[in-house]
Order: sequence, then C-alpha cells, then structure tokens
Amino acid sequence: MEAPAASDGMLAKLAKAIKIVTLSFSQGRNSFETSPVDFNEIMRAYNSDGYVRQALDKYINLLFKAGWGLVGKNDKAVEYLKARFRLMAMATGVPTEQFFIGIAEDLVKYHNVFLVRSRIKGPLTFGKYRANPVSKKGVVGGYFRMHPSTVTIERDLDGTILSYRQTTSSQRKDFAPDDVIHFYLNKEAGMAFGYPFIAPGIEDVRLLRQLEEHASLLVYRHLFPIIHYQVGRPEPGREATDEEIQDVQDEVENMPTEAAIIVTSERHNMKPVNVNPINAKPYLEHFENRVFSDLGISQVAMGRGDTANRSTAESMTLEMHDHIKAIQKIMAGFIDLYIIHELLLEGGFDPISNPDDDVDFVFNEIDTDYLIKTQNHEVYKFEHNIQTWEETRRNLGLDTAIDESRLYFNMVQIPLAQAKAEATLQAGTPDTNNREQPTNQHGTRAGPKLKNSEAFGLQMELDIPRLIRQLVSLYDTAQEDVIAIIKRDGPQKSYMPLDMAFNKVRQILNHSCELSWASGMARGRRDHHRTGAIADVDIIRAVLADRRERYLQGLLRDLESMLGNISGEDFIAQAAGVFAANRYRLQAIAAYEVPLAFNCAYALVARDSGITTLPVKVTDTCDTCNANTEVRLDGDLTDLPSVVPPWHPYCGCFLTFKGGEW
Repeated sequence: MEAPAASDGMLAKLAKAIKIVTLSFSQGRNSFETSPVDFNEIMRAYNSDGYVRQALDKYINLLFKAGWGLVGKNDKAVEYLKARFRLMAMATGVPTEQFFIGIAEDLVKYHNVFLVRSRIKGPLTFGKYRANPVSKKGVVGGYFRMHPSTVTIERDLDGTILSYRQTTSSQRKDFAPDDVIHFYLNKEAGMAFGYPFIAPGIEDVRLLRQLEEHASLLVYRHLFPIIHYQVGRPEPGREATDEEIQDVQDEVENMPTEAAIIVTSERHNMKPVNVNPINAKPYLEHFENRVFSDLGISQVAMGRGDTANRSTAESMTLEMHDHIKAIQKIMAGFIDLYIIHELLLEGGFDPISNPDDDVDFVFNEIDTDYLIKTQNHEVYKFEHNIQTWEETRRNLGLDTAIDESRLYFNMVQIPLAQAKAEATLQAGTPDTNNREQPTNQHGTRAGPKLKNSEAFGLQMELDIPRLIRQLVSLYDTAQEDVIAIIKRDGPQKSYMPLDMAFNKVRQILNHSCELSWASGMARGRRDHHRTGAIADVDIIRAVLADRRERYLQGLLRDLESMLGNISGEDFIAQAAGVFAANRYRLQAIAAYEVPLAFNCAYALVARDSGITTLPVKVTDTCDTCNANTEVRLDGDLTDLPSVVPPWHPYCGCFLTFKGGEW
C-alpha cells in the first residue's frame, strides 16, 4: 500500500504554518539546556535505596500488570502494526514487550523518555506488507532509548527545539528534532524537561537514612552500658589508693566477656550509669511516612498492613491505581501520536483523516474488581433503559457492529429450548400413547381430547403462569411509582416509571415469545421430519413482533390517556382504579401471544413441508375451542397468526399432525 501523501503533505504544511507565540525559559541558540533535576541522583537513589527501588518497581510492574493491546476498527491496520513491531524487535534485538517496559521505566523514574528513530533508506518490504517512507530520511527501522541524564536540548527563545545532544563520558552526538521522540510528565510551561515526582523526596529519603544511622548508634551505645566501679569508702581512713584502683582496673579489663564473677569487700561498689536516651521511634515513623508520601505509595503497598483495615487498604490501593492510570494515559497518548501514527502512514493507512484506520495503544484495566463493577453497571444501565445496546457495548470497549447470532441467547438458549422440547416430545406418557381416538357430540376429533387437568398443558410447558406473574409485578411496581408521583406533584401528562416498566415488559415478553417460537419449530421439525432450513421464518416473526408491539403500545396509550384525564379531589383512588381496570389486558396479551408464537412456528414448518391442513388438539372448556378442530394453511402467509390457535387468552389448544400424540 502506498503511504497517504495527502495527509503527509498536510502535516508538513501545518507544522510550517503554526508558530509558537509564547516565550520559554531557553537561553537561545547554541545553549543546550539540562534538566533542573539531577537524573544521576535519582539513578543512585534507585540503585542504592530499598524504599525508592521498591516503590518505583511497583509503579512499573503495575503499569503492565494486566497487559496491553492494539485496538482499532481496521483489522488489517492492527495486523500490520503487529508485524512492524515484530520486525523491529528482530532488527533491534529488543523484544516489543521489553521496549515498552523500558519506556515505562524512564517515564516513571525520570518523567522523561528519549527515543531515537533509526531509519532505513527506501521502501521496506516484509512478507505481504510494504512500508513507504513519509520522511525524506526513510522508513522507521527501530527505536533506541537514550538515558535522560545524558541528554540536553537546544531551543530558540520561543522554545522551538533545534536539536538534541547526547553526551557521555567520552562521546557527544547531536540529533535533529525529527529523529527524537520525547515523552514527558509534569512539564511546566516553557520548560524543556518533565519534573520527576520523586525529586522532592530524595532529601527526605536521605534524612530518613541519617536518622536510622543515628538510631543504630544509639542502640549500639546502650547495648553495652557504662559501669561505674567505685573503690573505697568516703569515710576517713577507708579511701582507695592509686595502686588499689589500678589493680581493680587491670582485673576488670582481664575478665572474660562471656561471664564473670567478682568477689569484693564492702569497699567496692558497681552500678551502671543511668542515661535516659531519647525515643527515636516517633521521629523514624514520621520521616518514613514522609518518604512514603513523597513516593506516592501507601504503607499497605509496602507491606505494612498492621494498622490498616480492609476499607482503608482498598482506598489506599485505589489512590495508587489512579496515579498509575494517569501515567498509562499519558504514555499511551505519546505512543499513539509519535510511534503508531507514523508507522500507519508508512503502511498506507491514514489515521488522521480516516478514523477507521486509527489504531490505539491500550492498557488493560489493572483493577479487576473495579472492572467487574463497571461492566455490571453498564449492563444494569442497559437493562433499566438508561442507555442503548450500542452505547453499552461502546462503554464496555466492544465493537457495536457484531453478529448477534453468535450471542449466548441465540447460540445456547434457543438450541437448548429446542432440544428440551424435542426430548419432551420423544418421551411421551402412557396416557397419551395408549389413548384411542374418541368420538363425541361434535363428531370425530382429529386428535384425542385432553383431560381437564391437561387443558392448559401448553400454557404450563411454555411457563406462561410464571411469565404473567413477572409482568404483573412490573405493572404493579409502575402503579406504585405513578401514584407516588401523583401524591407529590399531582396528575401529569406522562410518567417515566410507566415508560420504563413497559420497556422492561417488552423485553421479557419478546424473550418468552422467542423461546416459545423455538419450541414450536423443534416440535414441527420432529413431527414432520424436517432438518433443513424453513422458508419465510423472518416474515412470520416480524408479523408476530408487530402484533405484540401494537397491543403493548395500545395499552400504554390508554393508561396514559386515562391517567391524564383524572380530575377531582381523589386522584389516588382514580389512578389505582385505572391500573386495576387495565391489568387484565396485560395478562391477556402474555397468555395469548406466547402460545401463538408456538403454534405459528409449528404451522410454518408444516406449510413448508407441503401440508395444507392440520388438526387441532382442543379442550372442552368452551364451545369456541370445540368448534375448531382443524385449520387450513394454504391461505395468505401473513394471515397465519389469525388462523391458528389460541382462539382466546388462556386457550389450551395446539396444533398437531394427523395421528400424532403430544
């Protein structure tokens, strides 16, 4: 693929057109600025102090704890970038993972990262990919880190970078600005370098170590106490002579250090010199806490959990995670802008004017508990009609354009319902398997008559009573919420709780009808020995969905209209009466539409199999059911829902095949 020259040219023109209008702290040309912070001092602290090293290593490790990835809509762009990074890893000898970890190390420790681009002349072809240069110097072949302590920056008075210089003990090399990528954190306006967060804490670390040294001297001093050995008495004539004092001193010095017994007269007395040393513990704790604060790390993270309960520990850990996420965000932004965009342009993709070509460097969530809570909350908002399906997937970081047939409901629940229905059919019972075809006053039935206890067999199999209880519960909850609003604000033209309840009712009813449809299809395939695709499935499902929507919308409109027309003083009683008068309609919709989906699916399989008539297994509960023992399937396809049972709500009639048993 050719590099998008239009975008490349646009960037070049834009860079020339934009002029820096503010002043910087630069001394002008030929003056290379150094960092105001001694990076070598930070390096020495990291290599010599345990607290500093442990704290910074925890930051670096947590940055990559959950891993990272390349995310984009264009799969070809993502695969191309992965191939480029693999190629650069082999060319530079630095694995891609270690390359990004190295960037994180410098960014955390020094808040500055310097990468030098190594370029290759001409196009680069590798496998099925081709990279064309967007710079006159060639395509990017790899990136190499410079230690921040060796880098100085030359800028003009406006702050425009003129060159970078790397100086070691024996060599010096200058780099053009377009050959260097500079990542930074906490860079003040007009300054050339980021300011490391650890810099102010170096003095506190040094002071803590000095205090610890003094404390160790204090321990050493009082580990071996000073003994005052008194020879002689203060009474006249009992004083000690110089010779006697010297003899005692010689004897004490020659005593074994492990254990010794001294026998003396009453003229000898030994006692330790009582010195009250200062308690250094509060001072050590104070300065240790100062160091932890400077490092932005908690005592819990450093293994000091004896004074923190679970809630406090979680709060401290969350604060550290927030700091790490801020670093991740800045690091990912620099990688996207200065590394990924250039590589994409070289590969012929245009991430600037075509967002679909853009690929982002993304860190995975490091806090698993937070991730689970966030995901659950997004699903909760979708279930409670706060946001759409597309918004939910977008907030979860997922693509909105997916094949919904691969979702759990379509892949598992519907086939499971079909298998369950088929297994139930194949099992049979002695009562139905051995029953003879009866004849009554209405003539010979096409199928056996059900017992009274079996009148609602289909209703029970499709779990309609439970569905009705669930929908009525939502209906009653909406009634309570609406009445609460009327109590507080008086009658309204519309009620949000009512809309939300009906949205939930719609979801549950549609779900139950889909499961019922799956059961009808499974039974029809089994009875008519069908294994292939069935024609016109989507047409009938759409007709049924439209019916359900019309009935629900009609009920909702009537409720809103009746509630909007209540007047007088007793608003509450009138509102309760409106809900009570219409409750049966919701129950009837559920009791009718769910078995209708079953029978329509069964009839569609039979119609597609060339069958024009089907017998109806009926109940003896009403004349309407007893008068309909057969249906014709050769009419208009869209009329199918009007010619199959149920004939009324709570009807137990269902379709079967001639000679068939349920």
